[in-house]
Amino acid sequence: MPWPEGAKELLQVGSLIEREFAYRLIRAAIHLPDQELLRRLSILKDAELLYERGLFPDSTFVFKHALTREVVYGTLLERKKKELHLDIGRAIEGVYKENLEEMYSALAEHFEEGGDYEKAAEYFRWAARKARRASAFTEAIALSKRRVTSLERLMQTDEVKKKVIDARVTLANSCLILNHIIEAREAVAPIIDLVEHLDYRKRLPAIYITMVAYLLMVEERFDDDETHRYLREVQKRAQEEKDYLSLASSYFYEGHAYFYDCEFAKAEASFVRLMEMSEAAGEVIGLVVAKLNLATAYSQDGRIDQALVYGQEALQLALQTDDPYLKGGAYGARGVAFFHKGMFLEAEENLTMAVQMSKKSDFVGGVLISFLYLGLLHFEEERYQQAQECWDDLLALYDRVRIWPSFARFAQILKVAAGVRGRHKPAIDTALNFDLQEVRLRFLQGWAAQAMGEIYLHMDDAHMDEARAWIRQAIETDEQNRMPWSLARAYALYAEFFKKMGDPGEAKENLHKAIELMRHYQGDGWVEKYERELALLQ
Repeated sequence: MPWPEGAKELLQVGSLIEREFAYRLIRAAIHLPDQELLRRLSILKDAELLYERGLFPDSTFVFKHALTREVVYGTLLERKKKELHLDIGRAIEGVYKENLEEMYSALAEHFEEGGDYEKAAEYFRWAARKARRASAFTEAIALSKRRVTSLERLMQTDEVKKKVIDARVTLANSCLILNHIIEAREAVAPIIDLVEHLDYRKRLPAIYITMVAYLLMVEERFDDDETHRYLREVQKRAQEEKDYLSLASSYFYEGHAYFYDCEFAKAEASFVRLMEMSEAAGEVIGLVVAKLNLATAYSQDGRIDQALVYGQEALQLALQTDDPYLKGGAYGARGVAFFHKGMFLEAEENLTMAVQMSKKSDFVGGVLISFLYLGLLHFEEERYQQAQECWDDLLALYDRVRIWPSFARFAQILKVAAGVRGRHKPAIDTALNFDLQEVRLRFLQGWAAQAMGEIYLHMDDAHMDEARAWIRQAIETDEQNRMPWSLARAYALYAEFFKKMGDPGEAKENLHKAIELMRHYQGDGWVEKYERELALLQ
């Protein structure tokens, strides 16, 4: 392409900035006298290669066609590109020195492309911090990865190695927030021995937190000595090093370990510590996370009205921040509480919002939980095809992130139960050899046994013994795990079994047990549902 006289250099610099670039920036980057720069810009405008937007000297120039920029960019040799990227980076530092925060990402990219990896790493650090403060955690993860890459291109002095450790820990922390647990572990795995070698102990609590998250959410070793040893070590070292983020995270994961094991009073104590610590520090994210986890714990152990209160408080705080990550978690906690209350319309509204918000922020844990409960809600409303679709979505997401294998196995069983009830040709073979220990999370075990009972109860009349055995297993499991709400549903299923067996007396007795439990533990909508079923037996 023939370029207008003197235009090529100017176009090349512009092509490295963006399709649109400010006059003040091109002036600082190209090192031409003002009159000569204006003459060349005028030529390019006359040739309709650029057009000007805004009032001079605050105007910007735009490539009229994106293809022009691409062609110009392609004319640059690699060495020249590097030189110009460095010139542009320095120009940005000068032109935007009063508002450099808005340019962190652009600066990082220019210095990265120019080969100044030390400066690139520093600007990637600031850009990632800015993204985290805006709860743009997916962006923060991408920026943190580039920071790590830049640092690892430098000569590996002890000082640089410590910066690599810092960068990888920060990357892991952002991954953990979105429940990208495997990615977080991959971030810290290369530095575990390095931390010991350099005696850089202040980063050990954060590394141990990542290991705890992996043990809990990928391997589901919530009752394992190693998991609790890590937690104790984090709490000891975090207090010594004044690493309050790791200390707060330890209370969060400790609460989850107890929650998975149905130790709800201990889980409550851990989440309350997180809440009090977050309140004292004025940390909204920690406060919302503590409240929504308390709400979820209260839903499981029968304090449903309290769950609704904490879920509402979490949502009010989240709405004030307009943060989709926090809103997704809070809507999810409210949806769970409304489902346990038996308020299905409100549950569906909140769970649907939870899916939307959690997807927007890529908060995979929020999406998984919401799909699980939306499926359970559709199942109760006899919308079996929709239930299966929710659990299909859950399983697809599990294949991507591989956290909570118990959720995936439970969803597989639930899919079969929905297929049997809805006559949707379920893959029954996936359930027939099921062992309850395949669902490691104890708070799900009673539900999983109920689902197996549903399958055998409605498969045909030849499997009533298996149905009885699984329903009795559900009752025993829920009694052992102190899960009163789930126990009530198990009794209601047992009533359905006796009704099918032609024994209305036993059916009534079990429905009475279900109603008594739901009334005591505040499941008002379920009380109404079971009372209607009881009336049909009179």
